Amino acid sequence: MDNSIQKTEIRQSFYALPPSAQRIREMKTLLADLCLWSLLGSHQTIQKIEKTENGYRILTDSYSLDIEVLYKQDGCRIGPAEFEFVFSEPETFSQPFPGQGQELTAGQTLRELQALLADPYLYEILGSVQLIERIEKTKNGYFLQTNRNSVTVRVIDVQGDSDLPQFDFFS
Repeated sequence: MDNSIQKTEIRQSFYALPPSAQRIREMKTLLADLCLWSLLGSHQTIQKIEKTENGYRILTDSYSLDIEVLYKQDGCRIGPAEFEFVFSEPETFSQPFPGQGQELTAGQTLRELQALLADPYLYEILGSVQLIERIEKTKNGYFLQTNRNSVTVRVIDVQGDSDLPQFDFFS
């Protein structure tokens, strides 16, 4: 048996990020993607992000948008899995999303989601194997459903120097 073949096969499947960190990396990249906002418009407030079989579905006040994640196959790459997004055309709801009418602006919600996905305590709660399946906006924060349990996140109004939201986590 040729050992060089075995080493190549192992190297091809080795990625540095645990599954939960890879999922969060994908969501953070998705929220920062200019194509997303050109399709939805910057005035749309994200109400829900859910994992689908091939990527993600984002629900706003008015639209549903499916995003396919394509993973780049680089046989010799070591590190996080590289990917790109393929966006479908947004579908308009015939009736408004049930969360519509909440007081937050689209920019505030986006800033909260980005801060939530960057919060180190979220990584601590999820560990390396829990995968976020759904993030849904609630009256006081967010509801996260993972492949193992759920986490309720309350947004704390911050007074002071930081304009970044802070969170209380409840499992």
